Amino acid sequence: MNNANLDPTVIAAIVGAIGILIGALLSVGAKAIGGFIRRRASRKRIRRRVLFDLLEIWHRVRVVAGLDTERLTERYLARVQKEYPNLAFGDAEKIQMVALMNELLASVFKDLVANDARRVKDISVQSKHYRRSIRLPRFD
Repeated sequence: MNNANLDPTVIAAIVGAIGILIGALLSVGAKAIGGFIRRRASRKRIRRRVLFDLLEIWHRVRVVAGLDTERLTERYLARVQKEYPNLAFGDAEKIQMVALMNELLASVFKDLVANDARRVKDISVQSKHYRRSIRLPRFD
């Protein structure tokens, strides 16, 4: 077929169809790239948040694990005796108070860590990618 025999309207229609096809392909490609970038940014945001929360839990574990409850109890008792000089605590009472303080701190610490762990798990469940990668201990 000779190009000179083609009608200009046919050529314009072919060029228009090719232009529409190229535009559609570019549009689909741009949407796919944008979706990829959004998903990647969302994953990074969730990863940073989960890491921050896990580091916060680790910090609380280290702080509570490093507490010297006996010394803390002695300082507390010294302060109480300073405020109320009439009170006297024996060795048995001091030992009992240290045990009570350990129990109290363990209870408070367990609640704090359990709440943090639930929050981290809630954030990680939002992303299907992290459901299998983050396995938190249960505190229930």
